[in-house]
Amino acid sequence: MPSMHDPLLMLNLALEGFRTAKHRYEGSDSSKYAYEVFVPLAEALWWARSVDEGFENLDGDPYKAERDAHASGRVLPGLRFARNRTNHQQALMVTKRNGVTWPVTWPIRWVSIDWRPLAELPPGRPDTNGERHYSLYLEGGSARDTLDSAAEWFGVAMRRQGTKFASDHRGSTTP
Repeated sequence: MPSMHDPLLMLNLALEGFRTAKHRYEGSDSSKYAYEVFVPLAEALWWARSVDEGFENLDGDPYKAERDAHASGRVLPGLRFARNRTNHQQALMVTKRNGVTWPVTWPIRWVSIDWRPLAELPPGRPDTNGERHYSLYLEGGSARDTLDSAAEWFGVAMRRQGTKFASDHRGSTTP
């Protein structure tokens, strides 16, 4: 049995945490109650950062360079910024928008939970890189789509050339 301090085991656990929190968020994003949306979203943000940090610790600078160059991976620094604001400033990072979203996809969503404009967020610790990524890749966009991008990147990261990741602690792990 692997040690509790085994980074591969902990990364697999974080991937499972992200997957299940994302699933709970997807089941709540049409709720009329803010707490039913905010709680699983905050949890998904926390786990996304944990997974990203796990890959950073495991694979170092090559991981970060590939993540930041990948269309789905580049949302991660913005998600870290959102997680930090959610955690430290208790900021409600999203707003609810009614109506069909474009492009129309199946199943059709009648409500979208979107990232708030940066200017509407409470001040926090300086994070120029996080603010830039938030503004470029999250602000005004769908929180669900951003979490989908993170999940897609984690799938890519698990199969990256040269990664030290192995899912053999628990079988096949998918985000």
